[in-house]
Amino acid sequence: MRVLVYGGGAREHALWEKIHESPLVGSVICAPGNAGIRAEHRRAVRLDDMAGLVRLAKDERIDLAVIGPDALLQAGLADRLREAGILAFGPSAQAARIEWSKVFTKLRCREWGIPTADFEIATTPNDAAYIIKYRGFRVVKADGLCRGKGVIVADTEDETIAAARALFENGAGKVVLEDCLVGHELSVIVLTDGGSSQATAFGFSKTEYRQENLGKHIVFLPFTRDHKRLLDGDKGPNTGGMGAYGPVHIDEATLNRIKDEILVPTLRGMAARGTPFRGALYAGIMLTREGPKLIEYNARWGDPETQTLLPLIESDIVPYLWAACEKGGLAKMPPLKVKPCCTVSTVLVPRGYPGECETGFPIIGVGESDPHVRIHHAGTERIAGGMLVASGHGRTLCVTGLGDTFPEARKRSLDVAIAIARRSCGMLSHRTDIAEGVE
Repeated sequence: MRVLVYGGGAREHALWEKIHESPLVGSVICAPGNAGIRAEHRRAVRLDDMAGLVRLAKDERIDLAVIGPDALLQAGLADRLREAGILAFGPSAQAARIEWSKVFTKLRCREWGIPTADFEIATTPNDAAYIIKYRGFRVVKADGLCRGKGVIVADTEDETIAAARALFENGAGKVVLEDCLVGHELSVIVLTDGGSSQATAFGFSKTEYRQENLGKHIVFLPFTRDHKRLLDGDKGPNTGGMGAYGPVHIDEATLNRIKDEILVPTLRGMAARGTPFRGALYAGIMLTREGPKLIEYNARWGDPETQTLLPLIESDIVPYLWAACEKGGLAKMPPLKVKPCCTVSTVLVPRGYPGECETGFPIIGVGESDPHVRIHHAGTERIAGGMLVASGHGRTLCVTGLGDTFPEARKRSLDVAIAIARRSCGMLSHRTDIAEGVE
């Protein structure tokens, strides 16, 4: 089998690595990939060239295409690939609307009775100011794709109004204003084949994984917890994600509520609209005193959650990706096997992130990591002489430590991240508190 992964971030690097492990796969390439993937497995492409991306899959005789970036899903790459007769893991553009329009998703939550934060939608700065003043909302979300950076949680009324006004000034046509949910955040990523009636899930206890026969159309991947804020202590601006850890264990009752009250109604609703969702569906969940509530949906694998959860999976992931491309396909799959270990991911970012970043500086020490550590590249490239340098204006590296316990995994991740940061001219920074205190 020949597999193609579209994208060039750490998420795609991790997917490429996991797919590469499969005995079913003879060749897996990444387009465009990054410096962490050997040159012979990469293809230079422009991600805004839909015709070129489809042509690449045809020329490479690809059996399965896996789409990473949200922008490609919004642009309809999955639709174009299917029209060309190529099996594509990823939702249609209309199904991906569940991510690229926050207004759409919040309205569907209201329509389908999905628990989420109370909200209103503003279409002008003055509307936003009025709603904020009289409803007391402190969370502001721009409609559309924002690469994990379109959410502002403000402390005061004035800050909230200013944040909404800034989003409108930056081109947002609509802004969602909502209550700030309080509780413990959970990243839930499932594979789904477009069916909508039941779900196959893993019930997690503190000491072991226990398979529950809950149905057919959803396969839950190990739960993780993401850290969006730039600085230790969850301070600073929101980012695309500064680290994560997993697995996060929840009780069976909570698992069933996530399935029955959030995921299944969503999939039923999407199927009823004629836009069944097939691919990886990411649900950001807040575990509140009233129960689990939806924060937002992403129509693809999370980042850095993917780097955190894939090393936990013992099963060959490729048959599950293949099965998710066909309605009812996951019903034929055996239970997913998960390793009894822990992972902690620390993200390294260039100075200035999430704003304008420094680039072009050398990155030292990436090839000298512990064997229990996975390093996935994002904004990197190799220049003449083979030197690794920072190339992008986003995140640079993701360092994932594996261990029997969270403290062990955290130490391995942090030790390598600190060593790379110190040796890279002081130009890279990272959080030091991912999974701190987690046992």
